[in-house]
Amino acid sequence: MHRIATTLIITICMTHSPSSSSPYNIVPELEVSHDGINQMIRTASFLNITDCQTVYIRRKSFQDLQGLIRITIVNVGNLTLEEHSFSWNDSAIYDTYPGNGLQIYIQNTTVPTLPTYVFRGRIDTITFWRATIGTVRAYAFTSLAGTKSLLFHDCDIATVESQAFKKFIVENAFVMVGGQVRQPLPSRALLDVAVKNELRFSGVRFSRVHSAAVRVHGPRKFQIQNCRFARLDGEAFVVHTRGPVFVDDNEFTSTETGAFAAVAVEHHVLALSGHQELVFENNTLGECGRAALLFNTNAFAPKLDWIYMDALCDCAAMHRWLTDVIVYSRRGHYPYDIAPPDVRLDEVISCRMSGADAQRQYMRLKDYSLAYCGEPTSSAQLTAVAVGMAALLLVALAAVYWIWYKNRKTRWLNVPQSSPLHEPTASHSDPASTTGDTLLVEQPSPCYEEPSTSRRHIVFVDDYEQCDAKRHFTGAVRETELRVIAESPELNRHVYANRIHERSGSGYQAHEYSNPYAELNREYKYRMAPQHRQQLLTSDL
Repeated sequence: MHRIATTLIITICMTHSPSSSSPYNIVPELEVSHDGINQMIRTASFLNITDCQTVYIRRKSFQDLQGLIRITIVNVGNLTLEEHSFSWNDSAIYDTYPGNGLQIYIQNTTVPTLPTYVFRGRIDTITFWRATIGTVRAYAFTSLAGTKSLLFHDCDIATVESQAFKKFIVENAFVMVGGQVRQPLPSRALLDVAVKNELRFSGVRFSRVHSAAVRVHGPRKFQIQNCRFARLDGEAFVVHTRGPVFVDDNEFTSTETGAFAAVAVEHHVLALSGHQELVFENNTLGECGRAALLFNTNAFAPKLDWIYMDALCDCAAMHRWLTDVIVYSRRGHYPYDIAPPDVRLDEVISCRMSGADAQRQYMRLKDYSLAYCGEPTSSAQLTAVAVGMAALLLVALAAVYWIWYKNRKTRWLNVPQSSPLHEPTASHSDPASTTGDTLLVEQPSPCYEEPSTSRRHIVFVDDYEQCDAKRHFTGAVRETELRVIAESPELNRHVYANRIHERSGSGYQAHEYSNPYAELNREYKYRMAPQHRQQLLTSDL
């Protein structure tokens, strides 16, 4: 359907009064309806409602005005709307539209309620400029077709109900600039809204944003700028973008775990274009939950800088700020695939030096730690060095003990001086052997046993099956060699005494053998009968 060529502009609620200081008088009340005496002219193209105290727009008041292009409502004290008040050309919904839709512009007006289905059909643009809105009911914005932009500029909104914005497409931009949302923004306040170009919140004050309050997909650019959030719950923004994300110049009084964890990139864009840019700069954080700033590195390449902690600098709190607040995750869900950021956070995060709100002074954690705390990792380094030194000391002590233990097993043992082998006899006396000599016995074999502590005896065990000492078997004679070193102040002599165990015979027999060092050393062999062997073994040394 084509619009008529003539343009009819209807301006109501504004009359001239010569006696008034103002060039216009405010009409107390106006009602606009679909039929009756208050119905609009069907050929109207523009409708301007200005300077009215109260305006009532009834149900489907503009339904049959096919030539209507724009509705402008300015300076209305109370704008009362009903369901389908701004329904226009909603009989058919198409993917594309040849002409423009209806433009609605509301400025400096108080709207107590935006009721259910108040906007419906072919509406090109919806703009609220410095408007005061009481309650945005569920489904207030739904079933919109061909909408190019939706703008809230410096609006004071008291309450937004769940699913207030549901299932419609915005071709250009969904923007909220300035103003505030007084009551908490509930979950699914924006539900299944498709924005093809820009989704932006700029200079808006939010009391609280619940989880999944903003569920939007498809924007080429998502920006949160110069906003203030009293509290931001986990996964507050469930936004799947087709381009970069910018979060800058904001103030977050309280941030829960994973506030931005659900911000991701659409799969086909990620497959074609790869990781998108995520800029988080010049933001102020108050209370932060664990992993409050969790970013999905499977979709984005985060860029972090100038993050201010709205808390006094403290050496003890620095560790938590550096390890628990900002984390990366490939899944975008805490605590799966958690990894620390690939930037030095002590060069990114700053803390507050002064308590004066008007003159806040911030210092980077790196500079503060150097000035007041030392390096953040100094304690860890000292601990590592101490542990390493302790380990080396333990290894050294173990090595010393092992060497001492091995030497103890092969040490020389003192032998008493009154051994019978030293006593001179008629047949084998030696002038070099004196009672003052000290005999040292090298532990010969397992046949040797420690001397008794009570009688100080040296005992040789006749276990011929287990003994490893040197043996000579000649017929009925069994021979064992024992090395004895005679030590005196004049010279050292090596005497080899051999105990000979025979089945019969008696007495000692000494035999001297030739030796190149006969002047210094002498070798002796002693033969003894079995009946004398016990005397040697048990004699009181």
